[in-house]
Amino acid sequence: MIIKKPTFEEFGAFSKSTLKFDIDDRSLQNWINTNIETARSQIQQHDIVTFIEELVAKHQATSHRLPVNVVSRDFQLHVKSYSSIVSKLYRANVLNNPRFDRSPKKGWVTPRNMFGRINDLVRSTIVCRHIDEPAKIAQQITTKAVSLGLKASSRAQTKDEGYYAHHVYVSIPTNLMDQGWQEFAEAVLLEIQVTTEMQHMLYELTHRFYDKERNLAPKDDAGSWKWDYRSARFSASYLSHTLHLLEGMILQLYEDTEEKKTVVAQQPAAIPPTDAHSAPAPAVPVTQGAGEEPSGQPQSSEHSQVAPAEGQS
Repeated sequence: MIIKKPTFEEFGAFSKSTLKFDIDDRSLQNWINTNIETARSQIQQHDIVTFIEELVAKHQATSHRLPVNVVSRDFQLHVKSYSSIVSKLYRANVLNNPRFDRSPKKGWVTPRNMFGRINDLVRSTIVCRHIDEPAKIAQQITTKAVSLGLKASSRAQTKDEGYYAHHVYVSIPTNLMDQGWQEFAEAVLLEIQVTTEMQHMLYELTHRFYDKERNLAPKDDAGSWKWDYRSARFSASYLSHTLHLLEGMILQLYEDTEEKKTVVAQQPAAIPPTDAHSAPAPAVPVTQGAGEEPSGQPQSSEHSQVAPAEGQS
């Protein structure tokens, strides 16, 4: 028997009956927002954030290409809005839950346990210039986080819809308050999106289109949008793929040009060829001393004498 999943508009009733919370409860909303802001403040003070701030400042892009070129100026932490959290809870429990109407494999995701399970309650973005740099930055952050004793991971995000970035997830200990205002410890995930300048610009323009569709049940033909050339999703997706290709070609062209410059610089200076028809250099005349026999060999300076000029004794 196929169980029909509730729509996003029906999620409020489902959350009350099954998940035991009311998404319209203002006190719940205030409690969630307070905890997220508390988590953001504590994460901001952690050594890993200090390291990332220094990393961004150290690798600021200039007119000359460096091994890493960061375009974004500051490393700022942002928190997820309450409406986005409700959307995330719907997708985690219903839309993207292959076991529905049973709970997801790790159990229902609710306001009581979401601080350790939703991976982007606190997040930030680092924008760099070239296609090879997100992986380098992600690796540096992950290595540093592990050295600080934190759980961390990174992975490339390559979506069919045209999203390209590297995501880093760092689990950072925080102290939050439960709904009875008792303190409890929870490791909150910090998400860091590392992407390129062109991909970031496109995302800023198009993410609103994705947000409208994220809570919709997939169509029977999930790939139909790939033929709907008039849709915003079609344009945004394939423009993203095209930009990714162009970024790769630009970097390859740059590297090829630099490689040729290096080869030319390492070659020895060319010796100008001898012109067989050029006139020989004039011989330097040697004046022989009186009474000496002409010689075809040059004389040593020890025995050679210079005849006095006319009018001299």
